[in-house]
Amino acid sequence: RHAAGQPVIGGAMQIETDSYWVLCDNLLSFTDTLASASAGERAYLPSFCLAVERELFEQAGGFDERFAGAAGEDIDLSMRLRGLGHSLQFEPALRVAHRPQRASARAVWQHQRGYGQMYYWVACEYPDLLSSPLARLPSWVGNLLLLGAPALALKDIGWLLLRCPAARARAGTLPGLIWGRIGWYAGIRQSLRKPA
Repeated sequence: RHAAGQPVIGGAMQIETDSYWVLCDNLLSFTDTLASASAGERAYLPSFCLAVERELFEQAGGFDERFAGAAGEDIDLSMRLRGLGHSLQFEPALRVAHRPQRASARAVWQHQRGYGQMYYWVACEYPDLLSSPLARLPSWVGNLLLLGAPALALKDIGWLLLRCPAARARAGTLPGLIWGRIGWYAGIRQSLRKPA
C-alpha cells in the first residue's frame, strides 16, 4: 500500500479472546476497524495496527506524549495527519490480534473513561476535522450528561449493533457495552469540568 502511494494505512483487529470484558472493550473502542469492517477511508485510525511513512510521521510530530495510557493519542495523531492533507485508509486484510489486559469491569470502565476524556479533548482541539457536537458543550452540561448517560449509551450501542456484525453476533455483551459506554460519558463529564 505504501508503494502504491498511500502513506497512511491502518489494519484491522481480529477478535481472539475468551474474556467477556476484553471483548466488550474491543467492540466499543474499535467498531470501525474490526476485521469484519469494509475497507475505506476513516476519520481516525487506531495505532494497534498502523503504518505511517517515517517522514510523514515525523512531519506530523509523532505521538503526543501528554496522553496518559492508551486512550486518544492515535486519534490526535490521525487529526494531525489529516491536517497535513492525508487520507487515512483502512484495510481489513491487514490484521492483528489485539489482546489488552482490560479483563474486568473496572478496567473497561477506566479505559473507556480515559478514552472519553481524550476524545473530548481531541474534538475540541480539531473541531473542523472531528466534527462532534461534544466540542460545543458548555461545562455546565456535565452533570446533565452524566444523568443522561444510560440513555445515551443505549442509543450509541444501538448504532454500534446496527453497523457491527461482530457485536450483533455476541448479543450477550450488551450489558458490558452499555457499562463501558457510560464510563465513556463519565470521562467526557470529567473533561467538561476542567478548564480548557
